[in-house]
Amino acid sequence: MDIPESCIAQVFSFISPKDICRLALVNSAFRAASDSDTVWEAKLPRGYYSHIAGCVDGGSLQYTSKKELYFRLCRSIYLKNGIEKYWLDCPTGQECHILSARGLGITWGDDPRYWWWITHPDGSWFQEVAYLNQVCWFEVQGKFQHLFQPGAYTLSFRIQIAEGYGWDQAPVKFTLDTSNGCNKESRHFLRNNLSVPPANNIFSNLPQGRFVAGWMECDAGEFVVDDSEVPIDLHFSMAAYEVGNWKHGLLLDGVIIRSSNLLEQY
Repeated sequence: MDIPESCIAQVFSFISPKDICRLALVNSAFRAASDSDTVWEAKLPRGYYSHIAGCVDGGSLQYTSKKELYFRLCRSIYLKNGIEKYWLDCPTGQECHILSARGLGITWGDDPRYWWWITHPDGSWFQEVAYLNQVCWFEVQGKFQHLFQPGAYTLSFRIQIAEGYGWDQAPVKFTLDTSNGCNKESRHFLRNNLSVPPANNIFSNLPQGRFVAGWMECDAGEFVVDDSEVPIDLHFSMAAYEVGNWKHGLLLDGVIIRSSNLLEQY
């Protein structure tokens, strides 16, 4: 007896997008069910309508089916006048966000004596990045609100040290505070050459960041979401001003927020 397409589609709505695409190759009935809006509506994140409305990639996002929309979001879109990039991890449907340096609060960021805004296409997520010319009081802060799905997430700063100096005197402090009670603080050494030890050996065992596609990712912290009905507010920062030495040569692409199991992929 043939299984109704609606029943197959209902089952598909409970499995991963990757497995749906695999099963679509089995037979024509599975292939037809895999195109159902019922299936892909279940894979789209809650609140996706607001993402479509806020898309700046040529106006409103056009699509003819929920499946088409899903795979369009996997290719990423720009939101909030271009200062946020958003996409879905294609195999799992998990959400990823990266906030541009332009959307962060950089102390002295509007003073060209200290910070420059430059075009840096080499592996950056945005066309424009923040370049630190020189500063003693180094501080970057930001905030973000989102209706996260249940799970563990990590917030990371994405940076480069381009022939910089002043970063080996003391570690940089990273903080993350969330509205559901998570408070994290960590310290990292920012160095463009990991083979050269820090000037102060007391800090030699501190984390040094994770290199992905030529950029260093320094984790401010991990937070866990249990309730998908309540938006989570994030407040985060990185700072180095206690020693008071001059620092130079840091490139800031932005802040990336994604599921902790995707850390090595994006």
